[in-house]
Amino acid sequence: MILYQYAHSVFLSAATCWLPALRKFQGTAAAAAAAAAAAAAAAAAAAAAAAAAAAATTTQRSFASKAKCPQDLRVAIVGSGVGGPALALLLKQKLGCTPVVFEAAHAIKEVGAGISLAPNGLRVLGSLGLAQHVTAGVGEPIHTMHATRPNDKTIVEFPTMAQERGGLPMVGVRRFRLLNVLLEAMQQADIPLQLGKRLQDVHQPSVSGSNSGRESSGSGSGSSDGRATLVFTDGSSYEADLVVGCDGLRSCTRAIVKGGTEPPPSYTGEEVVFAVTMNRNHDLVPPHTCHMVYGPGHKHFGSYGLGSDCSWFTSLARPSSSDTWGPVADAAAIEAVKEELAGKFKGWSLVQRMLEREVAVMIRVGIFDRDPTPVWSSGAVTLLGDAASPIPPNLGQGGNKALEDAGVLAACLSRHECNIAPALRQYEALRHKRAAALLQHSRSASSVANLHNPLAAAARDVLLRGIVGLMGTIPSDWMWQYDCDEAVAQG
Repeated sequence: MILYQYAHSVFLSAATCWLPALRKFQGTAAAAAAAAAAAAAAAAAAAAAAAAAAAATTTQRSFASKAKCPQDLRVAIVGSGVGGPALALLLKQKLGCTPVVFEAAHAIKEVGAGISLAPNGLRVLGSLGLAQHVTAGVGEPIHTMHATRPNDKTIVEFPTMAQERGGLPMVGVRRFRLLNVLLEAMQQADIPLQLGKRLQDVHQPSVSGSNSGRESSGSGSGSSDGRATLVFTDGSSYEADLVVGCDGLRSCTRAIVKGGTEPPPSYTGEEVVFAVTMNRNHDLVPPHTCHMVYGPGHKHFGSYGLGSDCSWFTSLARPSSSDTWGPVADAAAIEAVKEELAGKFKGWSLVQRMLEREVAVMIRVGIFDRDPTPVWSSGAVTLLGDAASPIPPNLGQGGNKALEDAGVLAACLSRHECNIAPALRQYEALRHKRAAALLQHSRSASSVANLHNPLAAAARDVLLRGIVGLMGTIPSDWMWQYDCDEAVAQG
């Protein structure tokens, strides 16, 4: 799914440390209950992780425990979003193998609105030699964060300091342009992309155990030489030593790995509207700036530059209505959404100016949540990105986390010399911990952003100004400075 932009939380990540105090204005009983539930969930996750690790140690697939010559490793990647192509390029770079990427769509179309690449995601692209092209070619670096009230009065304005603190900036870019960069790099590296390949099943050899302690995913048996066999709805198949599902929140690969027993992700009651409009001469958003507007209740609106365009986004609290989610292609439907937002944000000058402009792209997305599970592999099948551990968009880290996942998985396979079982165990352990931290901060950021009590919102704004006054910025080093190779070497 399209990922909500990082800008929403760059004002809020530090404030989440004071979330309990702010929530006293909202009702301490609810906060205490949420904290107790979070503690119980964390304890359960830790216990499950320990049990899974113990099971994986004693029950490894015989075919997956054998190291293979890196160049001969057959890797099937399901999904050609951000994470899949990045993983394919990293595996070609680190191992010398040539993965095959399978995509359900019959054609690569111009999809998505804007996406913000944070330094942690851009670092992965940098390892592929693509960061400069994204930063200077197809995207617009974001150096300043500006938060205002609906009347344009400034709450806080500060430099991101991303470039100064970690050597890489934040970058706003059209999602399809980022995908084009990755797909063109795949083509130059002679990595195949097969379209119209919707996964139906994965067959693996029936042996005594797997990374997850379960029998093989899918039905039937794998190939005679111990490889997994992917079966597609068009009747074709492909044999692979490793299968990586990068097919998003509604992952077919995840359903196969989990055996169809897992409940679906939970709808949060929030819908996000993303759009791209013209930003002529930067008359809506100043160059290299992300502008957030915060009002009372469940009201906030954000925008940032994409070069000659700009991306804007906002959220709406509403019951599940999946029939309306996805691209809004009809002109009348776009105008209906704009009219709804114009009424909601009446008197918000920036929002009204944005809504007056012609929209090039509009997408409505329901936001779903899922607690991270300690195990998302079965034998030689694993998951990446939203398929493994979706992150609500309040941190804008969904795409960046997918890039991190790709970087860590490739590094684990390299470190373990293509010995798949221990590589997947380390990958899961590292990414489960990281995903849990990102999920916790994303949920907290959402709570801080949606303070309904005016006193709580005022306290939030004072806190943000105080932090910027003291530190000159709102540091996010724990998130931005993540290095995949370093994490694997230390893990």
